[in-house]
Amino acid sequence: MDKLLDENVLRISKFLTKSETENLIIKLKNINLIEFKINHLYCDLYKSGFYLLMESLRNNNTLQNIQFNVVYFKDDFDVIVDILKSIKMLREITLSYNWMSYLDFINLICILEVNKNLLKIDVGHNRIGRRGAEAIADALKNNKTLQKLYLCSNKIKSPGAEALAEALKNNNTLLELDLGDNEIDFSGTKALIDALKGNNTLLKLDISNSNIDSVSTLLDTKLQKLSISGCNLLLAKFFELLKFNKTLHELDISENKMCITEKEGIIEVLKINTTLQKLDISSNNLRDSGIRELAEVLKNNTTLKELCIRNNKIGIEGVKCLAGLLKVNKTLTKLDIYGNQIENSGIEIMEDAINHNATLLEFKFHHFLVKKEVRNRIMFSLSINEEIQNSFETLSLYFPNEIAIKIISYIIPNFVIPFDLLCNKLIN
Repeated sequence: MDKLLDENVLRISKFLTKSETENLIIKLKNINLIEFKINHLYCDLYKSGFYLLMESLRNNNTLQNIQFNVVYFKDDFDVIVDILKSIKMLREITLSYNWMSYLDFINLICILEVNKNLLKIDVGHNRIGRRGAEAIADALKNNKTLQKLYLCSNKIKSPGAEALAEALKNNNTLLELDLGDNEIDFSGTKALIDALKGNNTLLKLDISNSNIDSVSTLLDTKLQKLSISGCNLLLAKFFELLKFNKTLHELDISENKMCITEKEGIIEVLKINTTLQKLDISSNNLRDSGIRELAEVLKNNTTLKELCIRNNKIGIEGVKCLAGLLKVNKTLTKLDIYGNQIENSGIEIMEDAINHNATLLEFKFHHFLVKKEVRNRIMFSLSINEEIQNSFETLSLYFPNEIAIKIISYIIPNFVIPFDLLCNKLIN
């Protein structure tokens, strides 16, 4: 039972008996619960102890975050919503993969009328449809608190997108909007893009797997993050404008079937743009030749921190180019090459590069293709990088770099990382 509670967070991923629930409720009386998370649970509300648990939270004055993922409430969703309405301090509600209908969602939206603290609603992968999108769009016209709205994979289609676009013209609060995988056609995306011309608030937009004519005008907005994965766009003009853009920090253009000209275009962007920090160009058939050009340009790029190049048919030559990049690049903190079928020999080449790199903190690859001892050594190197970075960041506030490095060398023994290699990691 104690494993369910971690400080002020309650996590449930299994069916609880009535007696287990009663014991849990007693424990909850002695803590200020902040988060409540449930994953993968089929729940007949009244036949399980879950109803008692939810009732114990009615009028709770500390709970801020509810996450129910892949939880089936059968026909009792209205009871759950009624309890959620009573929790006035709720800031975030996540109800994804819950078979939620548009009527359920309309009921949920009523929380916005009574809760003035709610900042986030995530109902991704449900069944709210066009009518659900229209209902939340109507609520957004007057709401002054909601900042994040995630509606991905709900089949809202173009009418739903158009309703939300109309709401964006007047809403000055919403910061993030996820409408990916919603079967939105050209009319819906055009309405959204046109609405953003006059919106100075929205910072993050996901319209992945939608039909779009052009996204170039979005670079004239305040957007900091844009996801247009799987849209099969013509991106040449977009890349030309992106070179000099000063607002976009994160870009997802994965699965866009980029042609040679467009691949060259993103390389040119990385030569000039000084704002982009996260880039996902997965599933664009870059192959070794594209990776060679990408690695070369990133040797001189001091802005990009996260790079995702999954499923790009990268071979051993591409791996060597990436390894060469890591030995000189001091900016990348995350690199994801998962899905490229790179086996043990290729990952060992990357391991050597990571040993000469101080900034990489996360490296994703196909683990099952690599020997356990190699995986463990890489994880250890990345953990050392994290310790070095944290120590150096703190010490450099009080000491010159040279002295900071010497102090770190005492923290991290020579047998773990030789002093000359430590200097190379932090100074070069």
